[in-house]
Amino acid sequence: MVSLTKALAVFGLAVLAQAQIPSFFDDNAQAESICNTDESQNVVCYKDSEPAKVSKSSAVARLKISESWCTGWLFGSEGHLITNNHCINNDAAAANTRVEFASVTPGCQDSVSLGSNPGVYATTNVTLILNDVKLDFALVKLNLVDGFDLAPYGYLQASETSVNVNDTAYVMGHPYGKPRRIAMVKDGTTAGRITTTNYTERVQTDCYNVDRLGHNLDTEGGSSGSPLMSATSNLVIGLHNCVGCKASTRAYGSNYAIKITYIVNLLREKNVLPKDAVKSSTTVSPTTTPTTTAPTTTAPTTTAPTTTTPTTTTPTTTAPSTTAPSTTATPTTTTPTTTPSTTTVPSTVAPVPSKCSPIEDNTDYAGFDVASTSRANAADCCVDCDSIPGCKLFVWSPFNGGTCWLKSQVGTKVTSVGVKSAVLTSPVTTSAPPSTPSPSLFLPAKANYDFPGNDISYVSSRQFKDCCAECTSTYGCNFYVWTDYNSGTCWLKSKQGSDKVLSFGSRAAFAPGGGVAPTCSPVEVNTDYAGVDIVGVAGPLDTCCDACKANYKCNAYS
Repeated sequence: MVSLTKALAVFGLAVLAQAQIPSFFDDNAQAESICNTDESQNVVCYKDSEPAKVSKSSAVARLKISESWCTGWLFGSEGHLITNNHCINNDAAAANTRVEFASVTPGCQDSVSLGSNPGVYATTNVTLILNDVKLDFALVKLNLVDGFDLAPYGYLQASETSVNVNDTAYVMGHPYGKPRRIAMVKDGTTAGRITTTNYTERVQTDCYNVDRLGHNLDTEGGSSGSPLMSATSNLVIGLHNCVGCKASTRAYGSNYAIKITYIVNLLREKNVLPKDAVKSSTTVSPTTTPTTTAPTTTAPTTTAPTTTTPTTTTPTTTAPSTTAPSTTATPTTTTPTTTPSTTTVPSTVAPVPSKCSPIEDNTDYAGFDVASTSRANAADCCVDCDSIPGCKLFVWSPFNGGTCWLKSQVGTKVTSVGVKSAVLTSPVTTSAPPSTPSPSLFLPAKANYDFPGNDISYVSSRQFKDCCAECTSTYGCNFYVWTDYNSGTCWLKSKQGSDKVLSFGSRAAFAPGGGVAPTCSPVEVNTDYAGVDIVGVAGPLDTCCDACKANYKCNAYS
């Protein structure tokens, strides 16, 4: 964990392993756990050489607990997430936990910083199911925002196979609150490895290290809760929680992780082990590892060229059956024929292949946005693009539960994990704008920014997409900002302010139309409405209505 209040602290080296900047521990926790030099990479660096591992990393989330940062990951198929106990150790911490997926860089060598490259928030609070101090884990259930679909992110599974010294391993997480990274190699090109399988502290620390796994992979504060993965099976073998490595020395030592088998055993004992959280040993033993790990990455790749429909329907239909990440490859050809719901869903997105090119996975085209629509499935974006004059292509991302970014031109092609794109093959020729804006249609401004001032009113709403309808029905509203304040609020504004403030999770947009113009009721003679004055304007009675309508704050006049 990394805390903002400690982010500027001077890093020191400790002899004993320490928990990774836990805000609930003492301030002497070691901040840095680089093994000699940092050889972790932005996750996109491995998209070609290690596609299965990159795909698995989609289940890893950046956590912000109040003002501290940690890592967590989807565990099993029922919407559970696991992290360290020193990140979430009580209900109060759980209630203040924001879970963010898809925080990645578009480029391998892109510079990163704490909180940069915002992704999409799945929730702003979680429910604590079980935590344990000595095993330093917390299992939570995500209280998803309305419409958020976890299926595109998959989930990780634990291995119950024994781990040996020198087994190859890797760690994926959000060190120092940065975009998702993978630590896979050490000392140049050598694969990261398990350095010990039974590390026990000489003197007890906050880590409670007894019979732990040691590894030589680079982590930092904020890596707390990262999964330690087997490089051969792509299954979880440990939960990273404590540091021991030293920087700038070849005698760097090890970092440490709790054996996942201990955690699984306790969850079983308490009868709270999530469904599909453990990969059976019978399927781990084969040596054809790519076959078992590939479904996470190859399912979209192989389905996209056929009709592009499976790209969006596979996550949607398999999520309830809880088999998406681990068994997608095997039933690829059988699921549509045996599951009625799977065969009916594609019929609703059939226009995609007839109007748009095959969907490109993990591809974004920068700029040239003309509008956006809220869609859970990428295949539905084609219909939206076809109905919007000037739209030539769309980019879909999981942002806010799924968003189609409709674009007028093909911009610079950028690799972006989890993003899907397609070009409209028969764009509309009419130039007439839609007569009535759809409640889900908005013209994008900025994500993760607030624009203070110019407020007309505010409306409680749990979803950003509802703000457009509120703004277009409110006279004088031309711009709005959604924040998670009070479980979700639309701030309706007369215009976009010149100042903008970084506000993770906030979204802002322009609304077409400026609302419905008001009318004045018949004049009431010999009547005054006392108080709540806005301003006085000199003029005869017949000019008062126009003067009131010209001021968006005015709802009555005397």
